[in-house]
Amino acid sequence: SGKVYAEQSEQVKCAPNRATRAAGFRADLGQVEVVFFLDLRLEDEQQRTLAENRYVFTRAGNLQPMLAVPAAALAVQHAQNGDAWALSITNTGPNSALWIWLEDDRPLDANGFVYFDDNYFCLFPGETRVVRAVCDQAAVVAGLISVKGWNTAQHMVP
Repeated sequence: SGKVYAEQSEQVKCAPNRATRAAGFRADLGQVEVVFFLDLRLEDEQQRTLAENRYVFTRAGNLQPMLAVPAAALAVQHAQNGDAWALSITNTGPNSALWIWLEDDRPLDANGFVYFDDNYFCLFPGETRVVRAVCDQAAVVAGLISVKGWNTAQHMVP
């Protein structure tokens, strides 16, 4: 559902080019949903995001509960500027959208290749992600970029 069950923030000094144990985190999982997420974000002193990851877990001993997650709904909008596209993907439903991925659905022998600056991510209800797409050597042909997820319908752009 995207509900926050626990959160923690720590200030940590990180030496350049070194691994640093940032913090430990403990939370009672007894009340969380069967499928839940752990979001980690590293920010600098000006609160600019340097890195972030979202991890999916289950309270079960395996990943089987992910096979039964309810459907999510996506809205996909796009804006084109030459060979570059901005794809705005919004989860419009009440359930989290799992593992959204974008694909170049052109024929395999088509010129060029579409590069996405982000791919294979999860969105909470109401959350939006903007993905930039650039096509090397050929313009992206409308209707040939596919956006789909584990528990969503496929969308063709536009």
